[in-house]
Amino acid sequence: MGFGTLFIGYFFLINITYFSYTDAIAAMVMLTGLYRLSTVNRDFRRAMIASAVFALIAIGELALAFTGFFVYSDTLTMINSYLGAIRYAAIFVLSVFIMRGIYEVAREVEADDLASTAKRSLPISFSLAFAALTELPFLSVLIGKPMAYVYFIVLTAVVFFVVSALITIYRAYASICMPEDLERERKKTKQNALTKFYDSLEESGKKYAEYRRERKSAKNSKRKK
Repeated sequence: MGFGTLFIGYFFLINITYFSYTDAIAAMVMLTGLYRLSTVNRDFRRAMIASAVFALIAIGELALAFTGFFVYSDTLTMINSYLGAIRYAAIFVLSVFIMRGIYEVAREVEADDLASTAKRSLPISFSLAFAALTELPFLSVLIGKPMAYVYFIVLTAVVFFVVSALITIYRAYASICMPEDLERERKKTKQNALTKFYDSLEESGKKYAEYRRERKSAKNSKRKK
């Protein structure tokens, strides 16, 4: 199911320390879920594209992380910082489209509470945009020592948003019935109906066989008499 797969992929974003190793998994899993949801509305389609871009960034992060084991240079550190800023920007765009997609679907199915939650999440998602800015090397030079406090506040806000987004996605998974779920239920119902039909045929066959045995037995007893 789309929302379930999306939830699993988005869950990996809680990792804010060693994300270079988990972002590729997160992006691929989210891409799978969003591909299934892309037929629902345009925002999920846009989120799918954003997830594909995020996957490319994640592959770059992973390559840099492995390179860092063998090579150390200021240039590599600088590239890593800018790539981190692009990463947060990509997650910001991705998250906005996901929340908008959930908002539209929830409004269509009259899940007003879920729609309100998704809408309220949008302003908090800007914490990801601020996180992108804090990754830029020149900003730490401009702000100086207070940058550590700014970074801590922004990261706390990012974790808060990711957790709230996960709750919203899970609520969408639990309350919104997608077309593939309906199809699955129809198949299950059809299989149950067929099973009942074959069971009734088998029961009828057993009863008929018992009737034949009883009749044959009655005939044999008459002949003996």
